[in-house]
Amino acid sequence: MSAFIEKPGTEDAQRLMSEGCLWNSGMFLFNTELFFSELRKLEPEIFRVFTHIDNMNDAYNVLQSVSIDYGMMEKSNCVSVVKLGR
Repeated sequence: MSAFIEKPGTEDAQRLMSEGCLWNSGMFLFNTELFFSELRKLEPEIFRVFTHIDNMNDAYNVLQSVSIDYGMMEKSNCVSVVKLGR
C-alpha cells in the first residue's frame, strides 16, 4: 500500500500491521537546509515569521497552529520512511 491512513480504527490498524504496513511514530530527522527550503516552499508564512521575528514566543503568538504532518510532511516530495524496531 502506498497511502497514508489517518487514525485507522482497531480492525483496520491490526490488518495494516499484519500486512507489514508502517506506523508513523512522529519522529522526524531533518537536514537543516532542506527543512528550511521545504518550509519556505510549503508554508511560506511560517517561514517568513520565523525568519523575521527575534522572539520565538512572538512567532507562536501570531501564527496559525499547523502540525508538521499537515504543513510539510504530507506535501513534501523530499520525505522518506525508515523502518525501526524488529
